[in-house]
Formats: sequence, structure tokens, C-alpha cells
Amino acid sequence: MMLMPQNGGSRGDVHVEDNQNMSFPSWEGTFMRCFSEIDEKLAKNIDTDGFHGGSTSVSVLKQGDQVIIGNVGDSRAVLCRRAPDNHLIPIQLTVDLTPDIPSMRASSRTCLGEAMRIFAVEEDPTVNRVWMPKRDCPGLAMARAFRNFCLKDYGVASVPDIMDLLTNSEVINIVASAPKRSVAAKLLVNHAARAWKYKYGFKNQKEEWDALGGFSRANFES
Repeated sequence: MMLMPQNGGSRGDVHVEDNQNMSFPSWEGTFMRCFSEIDEKLAKNIDTDGFHGGSTSVSVLKQGDQVIIGNVGDSRAVLCRRAPDNHLIPIQLTVDLTPDIPSMRASSRTCLGEAMRIFAVEEDPTVNRVWMPKRDCPGLAMARAFRNFCLKDYGVASVPDIMDLLTNSEVINIVASAPKRSVAAKLLVNHAARAWKYKYGFKNQKEEWDALGGFSRANFES
């Protein structure tokens, strides 16, 4: 397994035993360990860029009929499907881990007795950023990242968000439960949306829209 930070970050290669029979909890632990090891390696070669700058990452693993994704920051995994009329349908598989996500705010508030600050600047009012408690830097637009060590003591972490997508069997069961073909797709989308909202704790449609970065559910269903 190879994990490669993006946005100009250093390349991190972490060996993982090739085991096609690993369960999701086992893979989840492996992702957590790999991301932690990458950040530790980057910390050993810390420089000015690494202290204030950072990198995002997204890793996709396919095991049989299961897809497991781990990401930090706002790099996205997007699945493209071709509709019967031949137009392409984008399906966003990850959530941008920005300071706006409720779970990110809850985990990024206070550390060592001091709270990081989260606010948008006048030049870019639509993007909330993370700032050090007493300094107007670095203005990180995400709550999880590799490097950015100046914020690691205040809640920003390299812990990946792990998504375990629906398996073929689950999809078949959901579709089979639909009374009509016309409602099967909507039933499947609603099932996934409920699980997604429960995972991230969105309270309203605006929070969901902001997290999707402009991908509406209409994009998924059209």
C-alpha cells in the first residue's frame, strides 16, 4: 500500500502486509497507523515549510466488492458513473475535512489550555480557516492535514477519516426491498445519505452543502 501526500507534500511510502481477507476494522487500524507514521516521518525533517505548511492526502483501497477510503484535508475521491443516456454522473466519495464540519469543530477547539481560532478573512469570506491562539497564522482551511506542526498542539491532526462504502450485497438488499424500480435508486441514495449525515452530525442542509463543496444531492441523482 502506498500513501502519497498531495499539494506538494513529501511522498510517504508505508509498507502494509498484503492481506485480501482483512476486515474493515483491521483496515481502519492500518490506515490510522500509516497516516500517523507518515506524519512522524515528516516531523523528523521539519523545516519552515513543514511548520507552517502542510499537505492533504486521499487513499483508496479496493478489496473484493468493498471500497475503503482514508483522507485528510480536502483532497477528494470522486467516482464517475455513466448514465443510460451516456452522460457522466459524479459521485463524491469523501468529505472535505474543513473547520466547518461539526465533528471537526468539536475536536479542534481547545488544547493545552488555549483555543485555536476559526474565522474567515475579509479577502475570502466564504472559507473558514484555523489560526493559532495568539498569532494570525497560518490560516489553514482544513482541520486535518499532514505537517502544519504549528497547529498540531491545538487540535489539528493527521488522523484520517475512514469511509467504508456499501458492498454489492448491501446494495442488492436495499434495491430488492424497493416496491418499484422507480423508487429503488432513491431508496439507495437516501440510505447512504442517512448514514453519511449520521457519521458527520450535520444539522441542516446548509452544513451538508458546505461540506460537499458544491456537490448537491441533485448531482448524485441526476
